[in-house]
Amino acid sequence: MKAQVVRFKELADDIVYNSRKVIRLGMFELHCDELVRALSKRADSLCAKILIKMSKTNMDLNKGLCEEYEAIASKALATPANTEQLMELKNYIINVREERIFGLEERIIQAKKRLEFLVDYTSMSPAEMRLNSEAFNWHSRMPPIFEEHDEIINASKRQA
Repeated sequence: MKAQVVRFKELADDIVYNSRKVIRLGMFELHCDELVRALSKRADSLCAKILIKMSKTNMDLNKGLCEEYEAIASKALATPANTEQLMELKNYIINVREERIFGLEERIIQAKKRLEFLVDYTSMSPAEMRLNSEAFNWHSRMPPIFEEHDEIINASKRQA
């Protein structure tokens, strides 16, 4: 999609700046101003539709990323009721720390790349900016959550 956006932007610019506005055909003159404007407007319209789709996809992916971080955080900060839940929670967080967090980090890198592109071609609403900010902040919020999880686990071990 990125290549299409760039292509349509370049095409619109090329149509406006490099197209001949008047063509002489023998003793006739063909004025192409309206055609040039219409073609340029069409290229811009197609570009805008692609950007809207990309922006919506970015929002959906970032929302999913935030929801996944929230699920991990809420599970990590839960207090286990018994020894079985304690062991399940401990194993879950070990899995998150050793495997899932790297996948989430990769998804944040992808989100950063998407955002870098979108910022060049579109303006964002305050809701989009908040969601992007939230998605990027979750990764830095995880170490304190893991520390608090360790404290909860240690406290639960002492109680058992």
